[in-house]
Amino acid sequence: MVRESAWRLAIQLKEVLDRLDLPPVESIPDAQAMAKAELKAWTLPNTEIRIKRVEAGPRAGEYLFTTDTVSRIPDFYDRGRGLPYRPGASIGWHDFAAYSPAGVALVLQRIVPPRWLIDAPENRHRPVFLDQPAWRWLGIVSVLGAGLAFVHLCFRLSRYWAGRAPSARAWANLLRPLSLVVVTPAAWRSPWRHGRRSPTSSGL
Repeated sequence: MVRESAWRLAIQLKEVLDRLDLPPVESIPDAQAMAKAELKAWTLPNTEIRIKRVEAGPRAGEYLFTTDTVSRIPDFYDRGRGLPYRPGASIGWHDFAAYSPAGVALVLQRIVPPRWLIDAPENRHRPVFLDQPAWRWLGIVSVLGAGLAFVHLCFRLSRYWAGRAPSARAWANLLRPLSLVVVTPAAWRSPWRHGRRSPTSSGL
């Protein structure tokens, strides 16, 4: 879950930077300039995106985005997503990553050619309901339906086994919690469930 969140934040930050008027590279202070500076931090002009030197820990000495900046990336993205892209930017990367069934296509690549899922007309238009694409809702319903059917089958099998072999009742009763143990992590790890977190308001 942490890796997934980091991946999504990185894409949102790139989308923000792809829309900003970035300063010339030569005007950005390098490590030598920062070493001479009194404050070991740099803020991207006209924004609240801040990079600061790490003073302790395994990454001491590196210049990384501050904790406050990282926590506000979804806010920055929400505010800036209506701005035009800079020339040469990768347009629509976030929407492709968040709304296209790329993860599902990767999982099913041995069964279905990925282009059949990614290039399908309904995915190019990507109808969205409650900030989630229609294909993801269909996948969630399918996964939950299959999970409930499996649990129901295990419950019925447990009762049948206990009725036919009373001496094995204790083992039969284990089927019920075991079915939940199997279904819960399977549904949690399903590629259908991943969606974009709706950001709140703030400013760049």
